[in-house]
Amino acid sequence: MAEILDFKKTNRKEIIEKIKAGDLLIIPSDNVYLIGCNALKQGSVAYLREIKNNKEEMFSVIAPNKNLIYRNFKIKNNSYIKKLPGPFTYVLEMKKRAVNRAVNAGSKFLKVKIPMHEINEIINEAGVLKVRDESGNNNNGELVNNPAQVNSKTINLGKALQFDGIDDYVS
Repeated sequence: MAEILDFKKTNRKEIIEKIKAGDLLIIPSDNVYLIGCNALKQGSVAYLREIKNNKEEMFSVIAPNKNLIYRNFKIKNNSYIKKLPGPFTYVLEMKKRAVNRAVNAGSKFLKVKIPMHEINEIINEAGVLKVRDESGNNNNGELVNNPAQVNSKTINLGKALQFDGIDDYVS
């Protein structure tokens, strides 16, 4: 069932949980409203394609900040990125897979924008899941393509990661 949440009146944590869960969102942007979802959730992207009747066209993604763009994309002209946030969408080449393959039909390119709206802060808070090395060796990373976090079943180790064997990994 559809639910309308006012960004100004809704608890930010509730919106973040909805983004992480893969709920579809209608997001205000600089000049239009966007229909979006968590670009790491294959089921959400597939559902978005279904309701938009879009089988192949590359979707745009909202980058929560410029650092994510510099870290994940090949930038040939820095002056374009300096214009963000704003009403611009750039087609950028990924250094490595940064979203579920269904977002851009497996292409190495992705349409990226940072709208001038408070949704950026919320998306930034929802963020990429971080993996922290508890050994003290500082081998930290980010989960890519949303591997499942599960409870360890064999011995009591707490949380563990379950990879799909296709495109989940830690970078």
